Parts: sequence; structure tokens; C-alpha cells
Amino acid sequence: MSRYHPAPLSTPPGTLVALRDWMLAEGANFEGYALDGRGVGEGFSVRHDGAAWLWGNEERGQWREVARFETEAGLAAHAWAEIAADDWAWSHLVVMTDDAERARVVAEECRARGLVVFTDSIPYGGPDDPRHRVFVFGRGIDAVADLVQRDWI
Repeated sequence: MSRYHPAPLSTPPGTLVALRDWMLAEGANFEGYALDGRGVGEGFSVRHDGAAWLWGNEERGQWREVARFETEAGLAAHAWAEIAADDWAWSHLVVMTDDAERARVVAEECRARGLVVFTDSIPYGGPDDPRHRVFVFGRGIDAVADLVQRDWI
């Protein structure tokens, strides 16, 4: 999907705050990750049950424990490894449109700004109603704020 990789750390973050700070600095997309106990809808989140730190996956509002850790540092290291390797964790949607030419132009403008770009088309209202999407990664979203579509078609 992407050639983008966040800056590596010499050692994994030891706390969830340090993990969050690294994600913010590298331009992560938090839509699929919740490090503060909140629900995420679709993605991964952290919980603490009073005895252990829990890493879980939430789909359609149903949470499922994936891993359990005795320490916050253990959880933070595990989450860091997963997040660093997840292309979607670093992706930011710039535009989603029914106009293939518009998507092409936006993608070319992103590339002209030196950004890694991913494009695809999805069946939005069925196979005869595609939407064309353009994504950039990490801090690249800051460089294309003027191109980001606010009203999805």
C-alpha cells in the first residue's frame, strides 16, 4: 500500500503517553486506535481491568481482547510494534469523490508536493457507483490541508 514508515525509535515507548506523543509527532491517524480507554468503533483500543493492561480489537461496537499485559510498558511496546507496521495507521483521506478525474488531479498535486500517495476505488452505492479515494501518509496531511475534501460525496 505505502512506502511510508514512521521514524523508528531506539527503544519502544514505555508508557501510553509516550506512545501517543510519538504517534502525534509522526502524523498517525487515530481513527483506528484509542489509547485512552474510549471506544473506537472499528480498530484497536486499550483497557485496564484493575489487574492487567488489555489490547483489544473493536468491530461494530463489539470489543474482543487480543492480548493481556502485566505492565503498561509491555502494552505500549506491543501496541507500538503493531501501529508502526500498520499502513492504515498512517493514512489520511484527502478526497473521496465520484469524479475519477478529480481524484487523479488531487493525487498528482499530492505527488508534486513530494508526498507518498495511495489511490483506490471502492463500490460506494454498489458496483455501479464507485468512489475514488486519495490518501497521503503521516505528516504529509499537513502539506495538503488546502486539498482535503470536507464534504464527502
